[in-house]
Amino acid sequence: MTLSKRIINFLIDSLAFFGITFLCIWASSSRIDPIQARYLFIAFYFLYYLGFEFAFGKTVGKFITQTKVVSSKDLTKPTFIQVLIRTLSRIIPFYFISYLMTGKGMHDHFSNTILIKS
Repeated sequence: MTLSKRIINFLIDSLAFFGITFLCIWASSSRIDPIQARYLFIAFYFLYYLGFEFAFGKTVGKFITQTKVVSSKDLTKPTFIQVLIRTLSRIIPFYFISYLMTGKGMHDHFSNTILIKS
């Protein structure tokens, strides 16, 4: 998949994630202090990617750009473990630099997944 599609996915997903997270935190702001909000933010980050990619093989950004995540072995829906590894790999500092070196993100490499046109 092209780097430009991945950047577009990232931007759309960031907007969707931040929007959903801030709405949830705002809706319960009278009951959540800033420290709790930080933990909720981290939890929502994992749930956003894990939930969407496991359930649909797509996040909001991938729905819009008509791409999806598949197993690199047989181009089928990734397993829960693959999506979990993919999601956890996103917390590696500067993981996006791997695109410059290999054209493939570390989260794709470690989880044996790829992004294809749907």
